[in-house]
Amino acid sequence: MKSFFIYIFTFISSFLLYSCGVEEIKDPRLEVAIISPKVNPTTARALVLKDQKFVYEARVRGGDDDSYKWSVNNEQIATTLRTDSISYSNEGFQIAKFEAGNNTYTGSAEITLYVVERAASFDDLTLNDNSYWVGNDMSGSSSTFTSGNISFNNVSPTSSDDYYEFGYSNITDSSVSEYGQYGAFLLLPSNNQFGVVRTYENGKLIMKFDGKYSPMSIDLANNGSVVQYAKGETGNNAFSNGDFYQIDIRGIRGDTVATDTVISTTLISRISNNLSVNNSWENQELISLGLVEGLEFTITTSKKDTANVITYPRRFCIDNLILLNDSGEISSLIND
Repeated sequence: MKSFFIYIFTFISSFLLYSCGVEEIKDPRLEVAIISPKVNPTTARALVLKDQKFVYEARVRGGDDDSYKWSVNNEQIATTLRTDSISYSNEGFQIAKFEAGNNTYTGSAEITLYVVERAASFDDLTLNDNSYWVGNDMSGSSSTFTSGNISFNNVSPTSSDDYYEFGYSNITDSSVSEYGQYGAFLLLPSNNQFGVVRTYENGKLIMKFDGKYSPMSIDLANNGSVVQYAKGETGNNAFSNGDFYQIDIRGIRGDTVATDTVISTTLISRISNNLSVNNSWENQELISLGLVEGLEFTITTSKKDTANVITYPRRFCIDNLILLNDSGEISSLIND
């Protein structure tokens, strides 16, 4: 089953409010509660599987109930609770509008739904609980795996070295023995699956696509062993004042030409005695990279030796990589 992501951007007038709790109603307003899919309250985004129902409940407070309607692309869909299945076969965006009014006010909210077919959540890959996959054998062989119609390269481990490039895992429990190598450092552990990344000695990794796409966004998180190193739990090499660990993402055009635009995420930093460690998924917008043929991931850090080699594990975690197959149209619209 293909996964579809719906991107929700809301523009709210004075008459409309998303319902998020119980409170005394004093002013006229339209309340819209999104029941399904689950909407991330921080990013206002939702993962929707094909044929999954988009369910909401709306009610008018202090307005004319008969004035309420829900439209998509200027076509009226409903005037009451809507539970029918909504799905789209083509990538692109739809405009949904909720509106209501009374004798004094007219309120509305427009929601832009971005529908994409290439969205790697890694939940479509088979894993047992507290487990991981980083290769088919122990010979250093190359292979690929696919999540959400996006392919990832993998170089399997050997008897003397671990894997390179991409794998996947669901380990977030620090008591699991493989947590350091393949776990995500999260304050609130979950059973969701995610991608694990190990770069080469120079801290770089290039991911090539099978065509030209507009990257929309990606989630980043710390790896367990990197956090253990920064805290000094694996020796005397803890981060000191001014040290940092950052992931830079650039687009790739052609074989190796990186874009001037770079998206940076600092996952660990230390200023004086304060060690700041990101303990949740950090969502990063990638749309400013434009239409590209791949991504370049670079670990930028202050902890390198005299040969400019990173002196600790070169690992991080990724999730929800989203690519638009739009010939750059949507990214150009947003960037403009």
